[in-house]
Amino acid sequence: MKYSSSLWHKTLPVYQKILKHPFNQELAAGTLESKRFHFYLEQDAYYLIHFSRALAMIGARSEQPSMISDYLHFALGALLAERELHYHFLQKEISADYGDLTPSSIGYTHYLIAIAQTASLEEAVAATLPCFWIYLEVGHALARMAAKPNSYIRWIETYSDEEFAKGVELSIGYFDDLAAAASPNTLKRMEAAFKNSTIFEWHFWNDAYEMNRFSAVHQVADEIFPVS
Repeated sequence: MKYSSSLWHKTLPVYQKILKHPFNQELAAGTLESKRFHFYLEQDAYYLIHFSRALAMIGARSEQPSMISDYLHFALGALLAERELHYHFLQKEISADYGDLTPSSIGYTHYLIAIAQTASLEEAVAATLPCFWIYLEVGHALARMAAKPNSYIRWIETYSDEEFAKGVELSIGYFDDLAAAASPNTLKRMEAAFKNSTIFEWHFWNDAYEMNRFSAVHQVADEIFPVS
């Protein structure tokens, strides 16, 4: 069994919780409140800019020409290929500063950038893989169960698209190539990075559905620990 498959199996319960989350179940049924979906897209737009940066860093750090090219392409795709999707629903361009972010939007993006900058190339690839892979699996699952008509079909089709699947397969292949040459200690760190990002994925969807704003958490903190 390839290392990617073994990690997917280990984190399968988290993926299943993501798929069964009210956000995705209601999205498939077409009953998700538009305010929740738009809030999610605003978080996603912020996330994709930082995800793109992490992917570009991976490309820059690689010594393999094909990997450099592919990860720079992934980085550009995060900004361009999905810009039209965000504009379709939000009627505004993707932005780096939406202000009212969720705790997981902040935490997940900072985690990816930190891993891409300070950890090994293997860990960086592992940390970015769940986003690709989980969205593909969710996209395929929702495409099978989606109600028709469905106002969210554009989103579902984006992540069940054949071209998107090809990119995911490439990223899984690079992950397995790196894992095949990695030391036991590096494999453990790759596993930790993969698991951390998988858990962040669940929190990202949950925070969006609950519309959990970091500003609200910050307000509570100020009340408990007032600044003198």
